[in-house]
Amino acid sequence: MRNLADPTKVDSANPNDPMAQLAVVMLALFAQMERTYMLERVAHARSVAVAHGRQVGRPVTVEAAKLDYAVACATRMGSPCLRSSSAPG
Repeated sequence: MRNLADPTKVDSANPNDPMAQLAVVMLALFAQMERTYMLERVAHARSVAVAHGRQVGRPVTVEAAKLDYAVACATRMGSPCLRSSSAPG
C-alpha cells in the first residue's frame, strides 16, 4: 500500500518498515472490528426473526411423514430403527 499524496512514505512491500507494519496492523484491526460488529448484527437479526415467528436457517426439505418416523425411532428404547416395509418413502 503506497499513498502518493502523503509526505510520510508508507510502503507495505517492505516488511521492516515500521509505518508499513502500523498500516497493516491498523487494517487488520478494522477488519476484526467489522467482523465482530457483523456477527453482532446477524445475531440480533436472528433473535428478532425468531421473536416474530420466522424460520431461521435453511428451509426444511424433509417430508412430515419421514420426520415423524425419525422422531419415533429416536424416542424408542435405544433400539435403532432399521428401514423396513413400515418405514415411509
